[in-house]
Amino acid sequence: MELKKGQTIMIDVDLQASADTFHEIVSSHSGLPHNLLGLYYQSKPLVGEATLSSCGVKKDAAIEVKTRGRGGAGEGLMETALDGAFSSTP
Repeated sequence: MELKKGQTIMIDVDLQASADTFHEIVSSHSGLPHNLLGLYYQSKPLVGEATLSSCGVKKDAAIEVKTRGRGGAGEGLMETALDGAFSSTP
């Protein structure tokens, strides 16, 4: 799947999943390499082993996906929206 600017996709994920695990899930859904994705919740980056819940992510939260440019574009980011339909797995 190719993400285009402003495209929204829904992903159901356990809120106890780590930010790194969520990066991999988004990467597999989008087809974009993990290292080119930046995921943000309320302008805060989602990184490492912190759980989505511990980052404050709640059910039906909107997660912002930014793709890092290739070929020397450095920190310039292109914004792509991702609405996450998050639910806790019992």
